[in-house]
This record gives sequence, structure tokens and C-alpha cells, in this order.
Amino acid sequence: MDTHDSSTSLVIADVLIMQDEYGRYNLNTLHLASGADTSKKPGNWIKRKSTQALISELDSQVSFLTLDVVHGGERSGTYGHELLAVSYAGWISPAFQLRVNQAFIDTRTGGMSTAIQLPKELTHFFTQVGQALAQTAQMMQLGFAHVNARLETQDTALMHVSQRLEQLEAAVDNRPGYMTLMGFARLKKFRLPLAEARRHGLHLCKKARDAAVALGEAPDERWGKVNTYPVELLEEYFAALLEAKSLLDNERA
Repeated sequence: MDTHDSSTSLVIADVLIMQDEYGRYNLNTLHLASGADTSKKPGNWIKRKSTQALISELDSQVSFLTLDVVHGGERSGTYGHELLAVSYAGWISPAFQLRVNQAFIDTRTGGMSTAIQLPKELTHFFTQVGQALAQTAQMMQLGFAHVNARLETQDTALMHVSQRLEQLEAAVDNRPGYMTLMGFARLKKFRLPLAEARRHGLHLCKKARDAAVALGEAPDERWGKVNTYPVELLEEYFAALLEAKSLLDNERA
């Protein structure tokens, strides 16, 4: 069985690039060292046809699998042969490929800029720490996604409740086609200060009398009872208000 002496640890951008017992490099830590976004994760690179062809060719030349994806456990991640690691780095960016190439060269020649000599015990320790941090980050991402999904669901539910309350408030009169002044204003998203409601109510009562239209009544927690008006009358009245407001705004402009 081909193995790899990991007493020399590869460090790029202050990130320890973990290895397994076959000397394959953890591509997830390479991605972390590159600082690239999630579109450059190893999984997206592996899906490429050119990557699959490269893996097949390399597998035929060595006595172990050149790519291994480990799900769960202490050493979860995607591990690839050194040549695959260089190819993956080039897919991320040409500049990062050059940096990884130089790191491999420095490792072999003893250069200290990107490779540091560590005892095997420390290498194992740092590998475990890196894997634990990667698992923690993954769990946090899943947790945030779950919380955001629940918040969106709650916001949608609250919006539906609010809309239903507005509909119920507008339709407190038992007679079809009748609504309160404030209920109609809220339903139509028309801003109507409570202080002006009485004045508008008096105007509506006069219009109803002039048109010989009967008014209704509805219970109200503030005033005891309030008038209800035919929806047609309310629509005509509010249309006139909006037109008057538009004319006033044009004059001011």
C-alpha cells in the first residue's frame, strides 16, 4: 500500500492543508486557503467532465484511488492526489495554482515560506482541529439556514393574519356591500388619521342622505357604534379624495 509521510505539513495562507494516510490532500482546506466563494467548492469541480477524465487517467497509473470523498466522522471532506490538488487549484484561479505549486516545491526543498516541519503528533492534532472547525462551520450554516426559513414562514403567517384582520374589520356590518369608513380605508391602504375620521364621516352621511341611501351600524370598541356605508358610496368618496389630493400636490409642485 502506498502511504505518505506527513511529517512535513503544507501550509498555505496560514491554513494547514490536511492529508490522509495515502498522502492525498484535503481539497476543502485548499478551498478555504484560496478565499474563493462557494461556487469554487470541490464538489463543483468534481462534476466537470474534464475532472472525471483526469481522475480516471490518474487512477490507472497508481495503486490507490486518487480521489476520496469522506462523509461524516473526524476526517470528512474531499481528498485528492497531489496532481489533482494542483489541477483543482488551477480551476479556482491561475494565481492560486502558482501559489500551490510553489508550496509543493518548498515542501520538497525545505523552503520555510510555505512549508513548516512539524512532529507527527502535532500534525495529527492540527488535522483534528481543522476537521472539527470545518464540521462546526457546516453545522452553523445549516443552523442559520433553518432559522432563516422559520423566520420567513413566520413573516408570511403574520402577513396573512394581518390581511385577514383587515378584511374582518372592514366587513363588520352583517349586510353585504356595507363597510365602515376606517375599515374601508385600511383595506384600500389609504392613510386616514383617526382625527379626520369624524369629518369624513359627516361628509359621507350627507352624501348618503342626498342620495337617499340607508346607512348601517356596526359595534366599535372606541365609540360604541359607528356608521357603515355602501361600498359604492365609499369608493366614489375616496376616489374624489384622491383626485383632490393629486390636484393639490400638482399645484404645490
